[in-house]
Amino acid sequence: MNCHAELPSYNFLRDGGGLEHLEFVHKVLQPWEVLIDIGHTSSYMYDFLLKTLSEFKGIDEKVMAQTILQLAINHQGKDDHISKIVYNTFESNKDGNPASIKKEPEDKKTLMSWSIDNLARAFRELYSTLNWNKVFDSFGEIEDPEIPDHVVEYGLDAKQFQTLMQLFNKSKPQNFLFPLQNLLS
Repeated sequence: MNCHAELPSYNFLRDGGGLEHLEFVHKVLQPWEVLIDIGHTSSYMYDFLLKTLSEFKGIDEKVMAQTILQLAINHQGKDDHISKIVYNTFESNKDGNPASIKKEPEDKKTLMSWSIDNLARAFRELYSTLNWNKVFDSFGEIEDPEIPDHVVEYGLDAKQFQTLMQLFNKSKPQNFLFPLQNLLS
């Protein structure tokens, strides 16, 4: 897992590993790891985002909470030539079109944030059966090793907290009220 918010994880680009494992990425990586690897730009391309997340059919409330938390922690990042290579490789594998992998990415870094609206829309579409009260409760069940040290020590900064709240509130069903009683108990 990527425990450094400023460093992408590049979990599925392994030296000498070939591309065969991309077909099974949903079995070895978590949704947030894939999203961080392919970069923030990917969240602005809804069809690609939906295709990527649809691989994770069986996620439960805890994985959704972890995904929202990790995306909030990594709310901003630099999409550079490596993340574009990862994106192109992943896109090529998903589409079965090798043309994407031959694209030469620009060697520049762009500071990006997630598209909260697209992520939330994809979560609502793909994971509508989740119990969002359990998703909220699961934030408190996430183990420390799953959270970067600086977040465990200092908590979420204002932008990370804002991203977490926006993503949670926009992902949950409209009729689901924020469980304020859970915060007070």
